[in-house]
Amino acid sequence: MRVELHLAPNDPSLQTLRHAWLAAGTRFAGNTATLAREARTMHAALSGRDIPPTLLDALSLVPRVADLINDPDWALAPEQRRDFVGALAYFVDNDDLIPDDIGRYGYLDDAMVLRLAVQSSAQEWNEWNDYREFRGTHPELLGFDRDDWTRDGQALINAMVKNKNAHRPRADGDTPFERGYADLSHPAALFNVR
Repeated sequence: MRVELHLAPNDPSLQTLRHAWLAAGTRFAGNTATLAREARTMHAALSGRDIPPTLLDALSLVPRVADLINDPDWALAPEQRRDFVGALAYFVDNDDLIPDDIGRYGYLDDAMVLRLAVQSSAQEWNEWNDYREFRGTHPELLGFDRDDWTRDGQALINAMVKNKNAHRPRADGDTPFERGYADLSHPAALFNVR
């Protein structure tokens, strides 16, 4: 049997959960490096626990959220920072609405909070993941930050795709010296679309 929950970040019935999540974040607001380290340690310890796969899947967001809040090149808006820091702090806090040591479902609320934080800032989350993937593929662009990405990202991608394909033979039999261009109308070919 599979149970699915469809939650909206601003659902009034989740106010208690949202209050607990944001309150947890206030304890770590100024020390996100410590929070990220604790969250990664706790996440690594989950591998030996009897936790349903669906919850483990949601909790797999922990390391990436830790990376996001400490990314020196990606400045989050204050509200988004508060939500992501709060979600990670809620995960670290053992004394949350459903205590973590309660059987197989102690992390149900933690998984919900992580999903809600990502869902409430979905565009930000997706843009950062695209930026992170691009930056990982092109380490020579050290210092290419969020402002650069927002302003020049698509132009840089287009130039790199054009350059990469400049001397590749085209499928229609043209000579290898003719320039070929990637089909940019399908961004999924450039990035993993989530």
